[in-house]
Amino acid sequence: MRNKSHQIGIIAMGGGASSILKDILEKESHFSSVSINRDKLSLKQSNAELKLFVEGDKPAHFPKAIEQHRLKIKEYLRNTDALVLLSCLGGITGSHTIQPLAKVVQDLGIKTVAVVTLPFAFEGKERMAVAQNTLDSLTFLDMPIVIIHNQSLVSLAKPNFSLADLFQIQNADIAELINNYSFEDELNRDE
Repeated sequence: MRNKSHQIGIIAMGGGASSILKDILEKESHFSSVSINRDKLSLKQSNAELKLFVEGDKPAHFPKAIEQHRLKIKEYLRNTDALVLLSCLGGITGSHTIQPLAKVVQDLGIKTVAVVTLPFAFEGKERMAVAQNTLDSLTFLDMPIVIIHNQSLVSLAKPNFSLADLFQIQNADIAELINNYSFEDELNRDE
């Protein structure tokens, strides 16, 4: 069980991850939270404490955008003991902000785990290639990476299930994973 005196944060990158974060925060309000998105409407609807807009649609834009927010991120995370980077890989924002953001967080020395989802097969080879390239780019980081394959949700489908129903199941599973993830060993070692 987690020591409640430790501050745990979640940073969601992109629309999919922000949707997951929204579901988590509706049930679990004890996390500090950041939503990073290039969709202004999605950010406006977010229930995250800190909302950061990133502009761009090319991979090269995102490291610069994260760098522009570096001081806000650093200030917001100053009392954070452990952090979850949440990203749905394959899209633009989540795929291209996680690596530069992970570097910023790593520089802060915060214990971090990345929780990422990989696309459904029907989303196509291009999105899967983007997701895989992003995942490969994270391997140099000194942090655990939890990979969730969206395709595995298909096995949970019942005849009347919609995609939204499957995502609700997935969001609940991710919330439970984050809630039960044990940062304790690493956090207690530093005290």
